[in-house]
Amino acid sequence: MSSQDPNRILFKEILPLVLDGEADESQRAFFYKQIGDCPNCRRLYEQEHAIKQVIKTRVARQQPPQDLRTAIQQQIQHYFSLSQT
Repeated sequence: MSSQDPNRILFKEILPLVLDGEADESQRAFFYKQIGDCPNCRRLYEQEHAIKQVIKTRVARQQPPQDLRTAIQQQIQHYFSLSQT
């Protein structure tokens, strides 16, 4: 399957949605058919999935500094106070 194949292009657009659990039923159906029919698409999925798993398990999650959180909260409150006037 060439890189210009419409199915491969659509697959690349849907892949992040599937990986993030945001694909709808028709997108998931297309995705699973595509990885069954296209070895290159299956490899791409396996690579992207592996990268996502490594990031999820090895990257430390850090809390933002409290002063940054406070500043953001104040800006949000200010924005909403302006939009209600």
